[in-house]
Amino acid sequence: MNNEHMQTDMSGTTTPEVGYRKGYHFYCTIDEHHIHVHCSALSGKENIYVNNELIVSQRSLRRKSCQTLNIANRVVEIEITMANLLTGKVHCTFIADGTHVATQKQVLKKRYQLKDKTFLPWLLLCGLIGGVIGYISVDMITTLFL
Repeated sequence: MNNEHMQTDMSGTTTPEVGYRKGYHFYCTIDEHHIHVHCSALSGKENIYVNNELIVSQRSLRRKSCQTLNIANRVVEIEITMANLLTGKVHCTFIADGTHVATQKQVLKKRYQLKDKTFLPWLLLCGLIGGVIGYISVDMITTLFL
């Protein structure tokens, strides 16, 4: 993987960066079964493939999602956690028969991340604009129809 698509976090570990177009991709192999988890960065849709066959497709808007699969007489749990909403950091944990197999982490590219300093002003500005538009539209409706 190119270094330009990697980001180093506070602990010194590198995590691959993803964009909105391709989303998050996590891979794991358990007993020669290849598991691929694809999560959309926009819609919250999660697709789980086992040996390139779609097994689970669901939309989740929660911060944590858990799927339990039976693969070759083994219970495999896949936990997808949105660790940080501002930076888009997602953790995917693979557990087979109650034993932790792997945890993978991915984060949105820097240009898509919301900074702590800019988040609050944007939130206040959008709230103000929404309030003004709402007030004007209600005032116009009451003037025209009442």
